[in-house]
Amino acid sequence: MPAGRPPKYKTAKEMQKVIDIYFLAVRAHAKQAQGDEQAHTLLDGLSASELLIANDIDDMRPTVSGLALALDMTTQAVRDYEVKDEFLCTIKKAKQRIENALENNLYAGQVVGTIFNLKNNFGWKDKTESTVNASMSITDLSADELERRKKSLEMQLAQSKQD
Repeated sequence: MPAGRPPKYKTAKEMQKVIDIYFLAVRAHAKQAQGDEQAHTLLDGLSASELLIANDIDDMRPTVSGLALALDMTTQAVRDYEVKDEFLCTIKKAKQRIENALENNLYAGQVVGTIFNLKNNFGWKDKTESTVNASMSITDLSADELERRKKSLEMQLAQSKQD
């Protein structure tokens, strides 16, 4: 018999409804922050229960933790749903929308925090690649010459790692 809480969402469709409300509310908050007096009309088509969800959302930019709050769960619970086959596409698409918004922040000059978020939530990495190609024949070299060349190659390798 499995232990723990029963799942919050039984179907991906049920979860997607809340995810859609989250992104709609975030867009409304962002427009309102920009001075758009019609921003509240984005929420006009929502039912009373959907408005309760939307009214709990304060984010002006989508975030993984904001999405988790809207779904009434922890960020770890969102990650747990992500590995369930039925919810995989739903969570992946929501996270892709958040990642897209973060990428757009890079162009808006909000770089440091955005990069931190992308690295920690979306697997982005600083990456440096080095390629060293070296070959030689050692059949006719003395032991001293081999040692000298070995040290030279080690120094070159160390230098390439620093670059």
